[in-house]
Amino acid sequence: MGDDLAGRWRKPMIVENKPGADGLLAISAFLGAKDDHVLLLTSTGSFLAHPYVHKKLDYNFERDFAPIARIADTLLVAAVPETLKAGTLAQFVELARAQPELNLAASPGLTEFAVDAFLKEENLKTVRVPYRELAGAARDLSEGRIHFLLTSYAVVRPFVEAGKVKIIAAGSRQRSPMTRDIPSIPESGYPMLAAETSTAVFAGPQMSQVLRKKIADDMISVINDPKIRDRIASTVRMSCPPDPTNSPRC
Repeated sequence: MGDDLAGRWRKPMIVENKPGADGLLAISAFLGAKDDHVLLLTSTGSFLAHPYVHKKLDYNFERDFAPIARIADTLLVAAVPETLKAGTLAQFVELARAQPELNLAASPGLTEFAVDAFLKEENLKTVRVPYRELAGAARDLSEGRIHFLLTSYAVVRPFVEAGKVKIIAAGSRQRSPMTRDIPSIPESGYPMLAAETSTAVFAGPQMSQVLRKKIADDMISVINDPKIRDRIASTVRMSCPPDPTNSPRC
């Protein structure tokens, strides 16, 4: 979206990726910036689990973040190696009960939190393996070193297309148009795994409501441009771009 927004604003828009520490590095940089340019934070929602997994946080969401716009909804999938003898979530749970040496992984933050809750709810002794970056997790999944990964479709899609990974459940509330032949996670009988994450944009609390609305309106206009929507859809990252009119989800 950066090029289009820069054209609208007649100012350069710089995107700085700051991965690490479950989003805390980016949040710390955002809160610590004191210069005079307009700084925004974009997050996939991993921070939603922070209050539950960290004893102490250096930020307060209600105090330090002013929401601007939701850009996209992430399409989460439960993926396993193609060679694993499990074609559904129920079959995976049955296999994990019989083989506690199986390993699970998930995207950092909220998704990891959902997997931990799933393991506890189902009383599975299977081990959750932490990863600093998801490319390594997807590669290990495709080679059978881990046996389950809860992450966005975009992360595992190349391995699905290569025939090394299969998706056994996809989507949170309902089936996604991108994986319409695969049951959703709640539909599969395990709502505990149905974490929902969105890519959203935030400002600091000092930004005026007028400026926040201006930025939000411009972002929504860019998202609704057919060219941008096609580029977003090509990443297969989301179930659908957000609809500012709050019409039913696609």
